[in-house]
Amino acid sequence: DKQGYEDVYDYKDMKKGVPVISHEYFVEISKGHGSANWWEKKNKDVTICEWKNVPHQVTQFVWPKSPVKDTLEYKQMRKLIHIRAEITYDSFSVPGFNTSYVLYFPPSTLFNHFYSWFYFEQTNPLYTQIRQLVKDHVHFRREIYEIASRILACLPPSFSTLHYRRGDLQYKDQRNLKPKVIFENTLELFGEGETIYVSTDEDPHTFEAEFLPVFSARYNIVYWSQFSHLHPNGVKKIWVPPAEMIVCTQGRAFVGTLLSTYSGYITRLRGYMKHIENDKKVYWTSYKYPERYSVMDHFTNIPVANHGWGREWPDSWEGLE
Repeated sequence: DKQGYEDVYDYKDMKKGVPVISHEYFVEISKGHGSANWWEKKNKDVTICEWKNVPHQVTQFVWPKSPVKDTLEYKQMRKLIHIRAEITYDSFSVPGFNTSYVLYFPPSTLFNHFYSWFYFEQTNPLYTQIRQLVKDHVHFRREIYEIASRILACLPPSFSTLHYRRGDLQYKDQRNLKPKVIFENTLELFGEGETIYVSTDEDPHTFEAEFLPVFSARYNIVYWSQFSHLHPNGVKKIWVPPAEMIVCTQGRAFVGTLLSTYSGYITRLRGYMKHIENDKKVYWTSYKYPERYSVMDHFTNIPVANHGWGREWPDSWEGLE
């Protein structure tokens, strides 16, 4: 709650699916160790599940026990966690898994690729139930959808979307990608004259001076500030990014920035949406279409710097209602 989740996410509906408590209350019941950096049982009802001296991208939580290597179950687990390392914790290595009412996991895990941190035996329905619960009850507030719907009503029936990430993105090869390169990489993906909604954190003057001259010659480029008249009372600053995410989900095709979790979450939201049937594949500003995609699967074989967090995976939505 200190990070403003309640300002963006619908806590009322979230509470219908799972009990929700404040961080302050959690710290109280866990005897002040809500931010502990080790595994230790602080309360008979609470187990602190923090990463134990290993990077988060190589850790896996398995229920109820880790499968035997080279078995069918083991291969299924490896398929789920893709190229992550084999460091696993289960109910045998962490006794609190069996005895605690509350398992506390690292901050933002639920809003990250939560479905890849956990593995349940194939016959265990919990994996589907947990993913369905997050899909149904962890979502943006209604006001944010209403803001996005006003913009969508002004767009043509068919359009595409693009996330042009700049700002403080730590990966300079992505942040410094020139508009001309992005234009060439997406030339065969977008149709001439197509409307493209661009979500960006670029400085407005720089965006208009560098990006628009390149793309506007071929496409109808639209972006957030052009729709300010739809919001006469203004929009909370914290609502702008998720509102633009929703707009981006509705594109015929979506092109994101590789290693941007903002782009990744848009991909997951598109996966959740049943009416998005034509193209749920992942495209990136740094990959030339179609050459870079023709010899690799859009989801399972694209390298992501030896970790899986830099993009979303269909495991988050496949098999859900």
